[in-house]
Amino acid sequence: MKEKIDEAQLKAININENVVVSAGAGSGKTSVLVKRYIRLIREQKATIEEILTLTFTRKAAAEMYERIYSLLSEEKTEILINKQLTEFENCLLYTSDAADELDGVDLGGRRI
Repeated sequence: MKEKIDEAQLKAININENVVVSAGAGSGKTSVLVKRYIRLIREQKATIEEILTLTFTRKAAAEMYERIYSLLSEEKTEILINKQLTEFENCLLYTSDAADELDGVDLGGRRI
């Protein structure tokens, strides 16, 4: 069954700028961020090491990691996707409580 995506979610998936997705529980935030992540990789807009993803809970981070890894694995026959999949252990996926550890960290020329 395919998930329904509304206009705001589609905008968040397709925008080529930094984005914050904020909504209530069960609204599809994780799905939107996973789709956005995969799109950025597929379209070569960013690499694994250039995408910073923050979630509020470890459970959400684990779920997002699993979904992204699973979707990348399905496409591993594509050379670009396979290369990114091998680098996935270097992905920047953190929970908000880990954000303090990132203070001042250089992420591809941008400091947070």
